[in-house]
Amino acid sequence: MEKIKLICSDVDGTLIDSNGRISEADRAALHHAAVDLNIPFAIVSGRFRGGLDCILKQLDFDAAISCFNGLYVEMGGKVVRDAITDKAILGDVVPLIREYGCTPLLFSLDDWVMEDKNCWFDNQVKVCGFEGKTMRMEKALSSECDMNFYKILAKNTDHEKLEQLKRRFLEIGFSKLHAVFSSPNILEFLPMGTTKADTVDILAKYLGISTENVMAFGDYDNDIGMLQRAGFGVCMANGTDSAKAVSDYVTASNEDFGISKALEKLVFSTDSRCS
Repeated sequence: MEKIKLICSDVDGTLIDSNGRISEADRAALHHAAVDLNIPFAIVSGRFRGGLDCILKQLDFDAAISCFNGLYVEMGGKVVRDAITDKAILGDVVPLIREYGCTPLLFSLDDWVMEDKNCWFDNQVKVCGFEGKTMRMEKALSSECDMNFYKILAKNTDHEKLEQLKRRFLEIGFSKLHAVFSSPNILEFLPMGTTKADTVDILAKYLGISTENVMAFGDYDNDIGMLQRAGFGVCMANGTDSAKAVSDYVTASNEDFGISKALEKLVFSTDSRCS
């Protein structure tokens, strides 16, 4: 294993537990890596920037952030990438989302838009800590709205409905968007080619290191690109089978301090070749 010079981590199901908290063990391990060993840490998430504030506040050191699976990347207070998505592209998929009885949700850099205040609206408030805007998707994606957006997603408690939506999406053949599950209840639509692997490339280049020097943590299918692109991919025990299959190592779950246990074994250990 190459020496680790950058650590990247997904958020939900990886960095935080079911209560939205970073465990003290994981926080201490990441602090040791970032502050004592000078290994930069990057949060790589599908979330929007405003939705990462509650995570950053739990850390006592500076972290890079990658939002929308790599469409927006920031390190050391500098914007490294900012790729706003064409509203027309996002608007194309709205009728299809509705057709399958799913709830659409739009994200700008620091805000979010839903059409109604329902259970999904309340859930989003709990996740990010503040209320977004209520507006018809057509209005939000029109020229009269001055908000810029990065992605749209569909939510449904019935995973099969989302599977049907994805199959129909693929049958139609949207050429400028691709669809990826970020949880059993969330199907995200992003510009074609956008994956978390982009962040590994972008930050490695920014730091002047090889992607072989990157360790990445993830748990779900939308983490697969990042786990493959990094020199060493670590999947959580609670991860999907497909995410585990592409990883170099499977650690404990996000509820059982999986990040700290992997860092202790693979990076901090005196006999580790990557320390």
